[in-house]
Parts: sequence; structure tokens; C-alpha cells
Amino acid sequence: MVVVVCVLIALGVCAMSGLDLGRFRPELTDQPQRHVTEPWDAVRADAMIRKVMAKAVEAVPAGALDWAEREAPELFASAMVACGELQRPFDDKDLAGVRSAARNYAAALKSVIDAFEADCALSGTQHELVMA
Repeated sequence: MVVVVCVLIALGVCAMSGLDLGRFRPELTDQPQRHVTEPWDAVRADAMIRKVMAKAVEAVPAGALDWAEREAPELFASAMVACGELQRPFDDKDLAGVRSAARNYAAALKSVIDAFEADCALSGTQHELVMA
């Protein structure tokens, strides 16, 4: 009896204060749930990984990774870790995780490219893009 009274009082306080109960109990609101997981699709996940790898081959200048390993080991390590992280969400059948890992890998490579190009601009050297 006491529990029922406490719940009714709490509901009344929430209603009077304008608190949205849907935040805590989605079934109490007409709004769609925001945290809907994507169904696993191995073909789409594989396509995402292949796409980021293909773009990497096209975008990373020849010698950039060798340069990063020597001159900017933290950037090199970040790119290698991000590359390795592509496998985990695939194995976990997490499509959103694959997408996130692909974005992280692309961002890590962009950091390497930006640093490499800045170094080349400072030293006046040229580099060619790796073409697959």
C-alpha cells in the first residue's frame, strides 16, 4: 500500500513538474526510441571496410606511413590501432561499430597525411599519391 502511494505521488510530482517519463520509460511516450540498433549486415559491413581501405590507398601519399613511423610515431601508432579496431566490431556483428571504426581509421590517416604534407611543405619535397 505504501509503495503504491509513493509511486502515485512520484508520478504526480513528475507530471506537475513537466518531467518527461518517456526518458526513463520509452513505452510511456509516443516518441520513437532513439537508440535503435541496426540489424547486422555482413555485406554492408564488409563494403564499409573495403571502401575505407580503398580510399586510404588512394589518399595516403607514398612514403607517408614510413615517414610517420620515423618522425611521428604517435600518429603512426594511432593509425595502426585504428586499423586494427576495424575487425572487432565486425566480429561482434556491430554495424554501427564498423561505421565508427571506419571513421576513426579515416581520421587517424588524415592526421598522418596532414602532418606528412606539412613536413613536405616545410622541407620543400614532393610526394606522389599511391595508386592502386
